[in-house]
Amino acid sequence: MSPPRLDALLRAAATETAVSPEARARHAAWLGPLLDAHAGGHLPPDPLGDAAISLAAAHPPSAEDNEPVGEPGDTHSPSAAPSAGARVVPLRRSPRAWAWPAAAVGLAAAAALAVWAGRPPAVEPLDLPLASGSPGWRSPAGSLALAASGAGHLGGTTAAPRIAWESGRIEVEVDPAAQLDVQVETREGTVAVKGTVFAVTRDARGTAVEVSRGQVEVRCAAVGAEAPAPALSLSAGGAHTCWPTTPGGLLGRARALDDAKASPAEVLATLDAARGLSPQGPVADELGALHVHTLLRNGDARAAIDAALTHLDRASLRHDEVRAIGQAALVSLLPPGVPCDPSLRGAAARLGAAEAQQACGWPRE
Repeated sequence: MSPPRLDALLRAAATETAVSPEARARHAAWLGPLLDAHAGGHLPPDPLGDAAISLAAAHPPSAEDNEPVGEPGDTHSPSAAPSAGARVVPLRRSPRAWAWPAAAVGLAAAAALAVWAGRPPAVEPLDLPLASGSPGWRSPAGSLALAASGAGHLGGTTAAPRIAWESGRIEVEVDPAAQLDVQVETREGTVAVKGTVFAVTRDARGTAVEVSRGQVEVRCAAVGAEAPAPALSLSAGGAHTCWPTTPGGLLGRARALDDAKASPAEVLATLDAARGLSPQGPVADELGALHVHTLLRNGDARAAIDAALTHLDRASLRHDEVRAIGQAALVSLLPPGVPCDPSLRGAAARLGAAEAQQACGWPRE
């Protein structure tokens, strides 16, 4: 058997105290003891059932309470008997004296009623810049915590925060009990979460997501005319990177990978994605030069020579650099004492590789 629910008691309190100013003043003395009694476990082990509760009969006024107000027969008089079918809940009077103002009684009852009846909290808009050097941010209820080392913006609402992240790293902690609809959005993708701990890093390589606890959903943006990739679910310990979506962005990713000495295969995959977007102008030239360099670093000298010749035919930039790479590739294919491959003669002439020309029978100039 369980005691009456506090939310039912408070609903009755709100009803009775909302009748008139006089009634609110009259019941100011017993609302406090009501809450004290419930908190102290003094309510009888009687099931609430479906019967209504008469708080006036549950705690009749004493001499220290205000005098009754109202006409005979007033159903809100504290001396009135409970209505038929109402369950009287006797309360042990608290020794503490209560002297709340009538307005405070009404506000306290309404606030408690909202919490205990499960009403959602008010939704407020969010508008906050996020930047390095600023202290970490935590929502008033503590359900969302952010630690930014970069640049971005917190928008949306307290129920559905939206973080537009531009660069750097942001660490996010969401209380799953709050059921917030949190999203971190970058140019490369969107991370959606209900409750977890994760981090998002945006740099030249793209948007990288790392999950420490819980689970997130990652949606990478479409690249070119391709359809968007299906949503990816990441659990604790999982990580994923959404690539840039433009030729220039992919060029930046490829350069960053090359600077970090990433595997040639990873760099070539990025370059292939960029070239598949039909880049133009200087971006195309830079992609071509890096492609020649990466092919040679991957040990594919013949492909590097062919790519170098294509670059010299089509590009306006990086001719000297590409020619030098092509010459190095030629020399690697002509070890001492090995007959020259006739197919390399033309390449040697176009690339101006003196050592290769000599090995292939061309006289020195």
